[in-house]
Amino acid sequence: MTEEEYKECRYIDNDLKFYTYRDFKRNAFYLRALYDNLKHKLFYKWYVYANIHLTLKQKNIAWSFLNHDVGYAELDNYD
Repeated sequence: MTEEEYKECRYIDNDLKFYTYRDFKRNAFYLRALYDNLKHKLFYKWYVYANIHLTLKQKNIAWSFLNHDVGYAELDNYD
């Protein structure tokens, strides 16, 4: 997937989109609140793991945060 295709993904609500790990951290609680109400969480997982701007460790910790497995403090360890 090219960066342009990634940005234009029509299946993800604009409010759920993020491009960098800093974007994710800046909006982490908002993203998690929206994620909690999603019906198709697996598709959002694909979105998170397809992000070319995050390392695998950042993707894993972001996913864990969204699922309430870790707190916000743990996100700082992966900048």
